[in-house]
Amino acid sequence: MKKIIFFAALAFTALLFTSCENDDIVIERAGGDNMVSMTVTLSDFFSSYNFVDSKHYVDVADQYRTFYSADGMYIQSRVLFYNSSGMLADSVVTYSTNTNAVSIVKGLAAGKYTAVVTLTFATKNTGNDASLWCIVGRESLNTAYLECKDNTSQWSIMSYASQEFTIDKGGISLTLNPKPVGALAYVAFDNFQYASRNDCINKTASDTQVRQIALSSQDVAVGYRLNPHATERYIYLDDAGITSLHDLISVEPGDMGETYFKNNFFGFCYILAPQCNLSFRYRMENESVPMEIGNSDFAITAGQNYLAYWDYLQRYNPYFGKADNNHWHSYGAPLVQ
Repeated sequence: MKKIIFFAALAFTALLFTSCENDDIVIERAGGDNMVSMTVTLSDFFSSYNFVDSKHYVDVADQYRTFYSADGMYIQSRVLFYNSSGMLADSVVTYSTNTNAVSIVKGLAAGKYTAVVTLTFATKNTGNDASLWCIVGRESLNTAYLECKDNTSQWSIMSYASQEFTIDKGGISLTLNPKPVGALAYVAFDNFQYASRNDCINKTASDTQVRQIALSSQDVAVGYRLNPHATERYIYLDDAGITSLHDLISVEPGDMGETYFKNNFFGFCYILAPQCNLSFRYRMENESVPMEIGNSDFAITAGQNYLAYWDYLQRYNPYFGKADNNHWHSYGAPLVQ
């Protein structure tokens, strides 16, 4: 039986960790006597990520159904209230272990506000590592954004909602339903240890000399602006968003010369940019420049589950697109490369 190796490769650089503010601090303001009663719905947070891989027996949705007990994860709801000058007036952070709606009551001074709500997965710890997303520049709506610490996990998803409102005596009731801002790609890489199907059958494990496998893009967004009126909502790893090729997820297979079936990999990456120029890349032994295959432009639908599939026995036929079970490669007679 083939042995499947789990992995979580961190694709972003250390600079993503340096500018994040403490997510768990609730900012206490002067407040007011006018009460905001807010309901934040959680039902759409991960419900659309429901792909079942029938080849490798991986149920993406099942991992979310058990997140609170198996992984110590919570749904972190951030609510930030910005006044008419765009300055932070108050904020609330709550945690949930289910998808029931969250109720928040907050007193504010009379005036006009913008309420911003974000949903992310988080461990219930204080400090910057509580969530896979950290908030930067929170004091002003013009500078506030969420930055992704790690895009290579099923826990990397994020949802967002905002609403402008006016409050005076008597208070106000609001209902916000955050929606996904990116898409989750399920990644399956097969047969990267063997030179041919015969080697697989005979377990001779000829080394293919592959030393790195990656799903790459020129359009890598790492942040999302909270201002609903921002001209560009996405913050890219490059200033222009298209100047360099970056790996969304990268794998370096080990033990390539052994005779064990350590040849299948699967994992996840969160794609934040609405438009991506995607390609598959692999780097051979003693080579510094990766080979690029299947370069294409994709319009990414937020909340969609995508599949990135690559079988080395059909090296020049990788697949990226809607997640379904119609693209797995199968073999009858031995296939020799």
